[in-house]
Amino acid sequence: MINSIRARITIAFSLSMALIILLTCLMLILAVRHTAEESVARRLQVAVDEVQRELVATDEPVSREALLKEGRDLFAENLHLMVISPSGKTLVQSHNNTPQLPLNSLENQTRWRIRTLPWGENTIVIALLWDKTEQELQREAVALLFFGAITSGVTAVGAWMIVGRTLLPIQHLARQVQVAAVPQVFLTPSSQDREIVELVGTLNGLLARISSAADARGRFYAAASHELRTPIQALSGHLELALLRPRDAAHYQETIREAYVQTQRLIALMQSLLLLNRLENAPAPMGKLEYSELDAICRRLIAFYEPLAKDRNLTVEADLQANTALSGIPQHGEIIVRNVIENAVRYATPHTTISITLAQTLEAPKFTIFNICPPFTSRDESRLFEPFARPDASRSAHTGGNGLGLAICKAIADANGWKIDIHQESGGVCCVIHFRAIPENAMPSA
Repeated sequence: MINSIRARITIAFSLSMALIILLTCLMLILAVRHTAEESVARRLQVAVDEVQRELVATDEPVSREALLKEGRDLFAENLHLMVISPSGKTLVQSHNNTPQLPLNSLENQTRWRIRTLPWGENTIVIALLWDKTEQELQREAVALLFFGAITSGVTAVGAWMIVGRTLLPIQHLARQVQVAAVPQVFLTPSSQDREIVELVGTLNGLLARISSAADARGRFYAAASHELRTPIQALSGHLELALLRPRDAAHYQETIREAYVQTQRLIALMQSLLLLNRLENAPAPMGKLEYSELDAICRRLIAFYEPLAKDRNLTVEADLQANTALSGIPQHGEIIVRNVIENAVRYATPHTTISITLAQTLEAPKFTIFNICPPFTSRDESRLFEPFARPDASRSAHTGGNGLGLAICKAIADANGWKIDIHQESGGVCCVIHFRAIPENAMPSA
């Protein structure tokens, strides 16, 4: 029960209200008692003043009968009068029900409220019976406490119902999730309250991202199993064929050569998967941040892929700004530039030109590469950075790639705070990499 939000809120609110009601009742009880005490004190003081005036107004000795008459007048106001001698003897009392001697006894302090007035050698005592007032105050206190208990109970029931009504839309959302189809989960607001609508929008966004991630993960597993199965099947087929019957040295050498190619392909694929996993799970860039010459890296990689470009009848035009510094891990810079150049050379339409530009802008170094290639759909464009994503059939394993190049580029860019963008334009594909700016006071010295 205590694990319920409804129960916790109800208990907390009810206890708070009960405490407030209890304190209010106690304050009212004390206020009523204080008022009663002040009222009695004023009545006694008025009676004392009146008797004192009567005694002072006459010069003749006051007789016993006059005191008794004064006592009867006071009794009409629920006051009692008595005269006590110095020896403690009661000389006059207006009625039988008067305070018992001595006056300071505990019973008198409980049952009476007393005032005294010196009269010669004697003492005049004026008292008011407090018993009835005390009983009335106690009845009122019990009534207030009972009312407070009833109010607290009603408050608890009301809080339980109101909190339950408030949380009802959340319960409806929970039921929607329980019966919704997976992974296509879409919640509808169970209330038009702004908070519920905002919560549903946030949850739908989260569910959409989870669904998209699940789809991407499913595509990754399917593609990974396919990419791994192809070289393994080829390797197994070549070895099985070699073992069927004895062959000469030339056949064995050819089989070993094919097995080596497929093994190297497997090694490259596993290395790419490991690198991608490290990049996606590393909380910070892996390695030491350094400043390196990005233009030198680009020139070296262009020269490396120049033979492949000539084999495919491609022309490479490069405009590289000198002394362009790279802020990041040099190996990462080389990997990302190598992958985009390799993609352009492998998948560009033959007899076309690949344009490469490197410029030091005001913000940061900017690398741009453009090549002509068959167009692909917007859906394929949105999945370019997913592992093993290939927009068209020409981008297959037969071209030498494994479908992880752009995924690794995206992971490297995210790890180093760079930005990479690929989009179609002018009948081809343009890839732009924005590297991180280098603070002026941190520029490497010449």
